[in-house]
Amino acid sequence: MEDKQLPVPYFKVNLHYQILACSSPAADLFAASGSWLSFIDEGSLNKARTYISPDHTDQRVELILKTRSAQVLPFEVYQHWDEEECGHLVCISRDKQYKAVAERLERLHENLENGMYEPAVRQAGSARSYLSASHTLNRELCSVLETVKDLLDQVHPSLVEIHQTDYSDIIRQLIDTALKNASREMY
Repeated sequence: MEDKQLPVPYFKVNLHYQILACSSPAADLFAASGSWLSFIDEGSLNKARTYISPDHTDQRVELILKTRSAQVLPFEVYQHWDEEECGHLVCISRDKQYKAVAERLERLHENLENGMYEPAVRQAGSARSYLSASHTLNRELCSVLETVKDLLDQVHPSLVEIHQTDYSDIIRQLIDTALKNASREMY
């Protein structure tokens, strides 16, 4: 199969990140350029130079890339370097997963802000109805926390690579504590 026919964004680069070939989806997604580094967002540039290399062949690296539409998006870059010191890079967008989490959090925030759960609790009248409404809210909060934890798990390997896991470890501990407390309240 020719490089252009690959069904995913693919680049063949040399050690200096000059683009030697690319797939049609890559050409459609990214603006024409001679250097693969021109697609890397400034905040990910050092990480790309460090971890996209023959020393890290067959490792996945999460980077923020600039697309043709000037939108910056998270990508997982899968790399393999051959004996001719050419890098074969496949760039898979993580945008849909991040957007899904952000949308769920936004909906929950709006629901809480608009008091969507309060009327059910106020109208409940009985302790049983109150507990049912409380249980529903608790389940939704747990679901959102699990989603945030999943997102954190996706970002964590990239943070390990740059030795910056302190905050993610703290966030993970807080989520685990909140989930533990929420499960105790539900049962």
